[in-house]
Amino acid sequence: MLKIKVNFDKKSYQTLINDMKLFKITKSDGTPNKNKFMNLLFQNYYLDYVKETESIISNATKLMKKYNMNNPEFASELAMELYDYKHQSIDTYYNESLTFYLSEENEFIFETLNSSLAHLGASAYFRKLIYRYLEYSQYKREEIIYKHILEPIYKAIDNKELIKLKLEKTELVVKPYKIGTSKEEIYSYLLGLTNGTPISIHILKIKVAVGMKNTFTFTPDEEKNLSDVYRLGIQFPFKNICKAEVELNPAGVKLYNSKYLNRPDAVKIEDNHYFFECSFDQLLLYFLAFGSKARIITPKYLGKSIYKSYKGYTDNYEKHLKP
Repeated sequence: MLKIKVNFDKKSYQTLINDMKLFKITKSDGTPNKNKFMNLLFQNYYLDYVKETESIISNATKLMKKYNMNNPEFASELAMELYDYKHQSIDTYYNESLTFYLSEENEFIFETLNSSLAHLGASAYFRKLIYRYLEYSQYKREEIIYKHILEPIYKAIDNKELIKLKLEKTELVVKPYKIGTSKEEIYSYLLGLTNGTPISIHILKIKVAVGMKNTFTFTPDEEKNLSDVYRLGIQFPFKNICKAEVELNPAGVKLYNSKYLNRPDAVKIEDNHYFFECSFDQLLLYFLAFGSKARIITPKYLGKSIYKSYKGYTDNYEKHLKP
């Protein structure tokens, strides 16, 4: 196996390590699995990376020809230098390093790549690949790492075919609807139906995805329901929409305007009364953090659920605080 050491700046290194943890590419003890992650990154991204770098080099070559210069190797180096300049500031230092081993299969791919970056060493090649990868938003980086999971799912979506999923502790047969992200564009989810019930699965929870030949169709009601889930918050599937009225005090209004994560969109605001139409689970998760800053007017069962959650917390503390 080919051993590779890549030097790059501390911020990029930390983002890469965080991705390993966020995307669950870890060893049994919970530490980042650098070998597995880097092999997945290379295997799933190198073709797109080659296309992107070749496009950069092509533009540089056209620019040089415009000024009667014809040196392909210089064009390649110039393009990559400009590319590096875009990613680095004057005070960027390569003060961190990452060492990993390419699998035999990936070593074969790397050594036989017909790339115009052949003049680069392995370390420089992978540093540039990593920097390009880190340009993407988090959900896109996750999709690159889990490309091998997403490809059969996208195929099943296009062909309206069932797909069988192996999760950590169970197996599911799903009618896939769409792959999408949370509104914050943090994670990617598969939205679909299983046994007639909407289901949303974070893609990193899928261990294996196998397309089946069985075709299916969505009923108009199912299509409408899934469309609503996709629009309102893909990570919060629901079969029936929850209509709610919430009264916010001034501190609650301030918190609602600043707390973006999982925030439901208000369909109407009258004074300090906010009206919502979305998933019950989303409303419960979001307004649990408000405490006395919010009062649930309707539905009553939402208010009762929040009350039971708070009571569970207080009962637990009282039990442990008693002498």
